[in-house]
Amino acid sequence: MPLPGEPGDARLWSRLAALWIDWQFLPNAALGEAMGRAHGCYGATMSLRAETLARLGGFAALSDLLADDHALGVAVRRLGLRVVVAPVLPAHVMAEASLPALVRHELRWARTLRLLDLPGYAGMGVTFPLSWGALAAALVPWGWLTLAVALVARLALAIRVDRALRRCLNPGRLALLPLRDALSFAIWGLGLARGTVTWQGRRFRMRPDGSMVEAG
Repeated sequence: MPLPGEPGDARLWSRLAALWIDWQFLPNAALGEAMGRAHGCYGATMSLRAETLARLGGFAALSDLLADDHALGVAVRRLGLRVVVAPVLPAHVMAEASLPALVRHELRWARTLRLLDLPGYAGMGVTFPLSWGALAAALVPWGWLTLAVALVARLALAIRVDRALRRCLNPGRLALLPLRDALSFAIWGLGLARGTVTWQGRRFRMRPDGSMVEAG
């Protein structure tokens, strides 16, 4: 049930946020690591020695950076040390009170990825086959076949991820896949354009070096 004070549909937005983690971020991160392109340092699993942090200049050296977890990994590697992805999948509790809150949150992530690797971010467009399939179905007579293949592929990936996460097959969860993918595609498209991000209710502009300055 929604928490007291939340809109009646708040649970839907939280479920959609969780599905983005499971069905979009996790497969993309796994593929990026397998290809040697991700060089990940993922916030939920970060751990380092106090002396290493001191050598980096402490948390103050990262305080105004948007992608502070990624910057931490880069800084550690510059010391000649290795960053190893933890062999665990931490559980997340997602809480989004509204659709605008969900979009602001995910748009900040999208623009973070764009800032880190614009070509790679643009290439993420191929990870939204349902949206391209729907476009093909609307434009050409045989487009429905493309859409059907895309739907089967996305369902197969979602089911495989859920099995890896030891989730039971849930038709209601899978029924949200088209809505989740349409929302992800729209946010990805918005992320292609430069703009502000929202953090803790405040809007920031991003400098080319990844630092943030509050927008006027």
